[in-house]
Amino acid sequence: MLANGDIGDIIVLSRSDKEFTRSCIEAVKKIRFIPVQLDGKNVDSFQNTSFMATFNSISPMLIRR
Repeated sequence: MLANGDIGDIIVLSRSDKEFTRSCIEAVKKIRFIPVQLDGKNVDSFQNTSFMATFNSISPMLIRR
C-alpha cells in the first residue's frame, strides 16, 4: 500500500484455483484506503489480505428427481 494511495505489488502466497486467484487479485486492485502517516507524512505500508471461498451450491444438472 503506497503512500500515494495506490496498491503496490501484489504477491500471491498460495493459491487453490487459477480463476479464483485472478478474481482475488482484481478485487485487491480495487481497494481504496487512506495511507498510513508517520510524522504527518504519508508512508508506504504492508497488508496481508486473505481470501477464502466456500461453495455450497449444487449444479441443477446434478439433481435427479
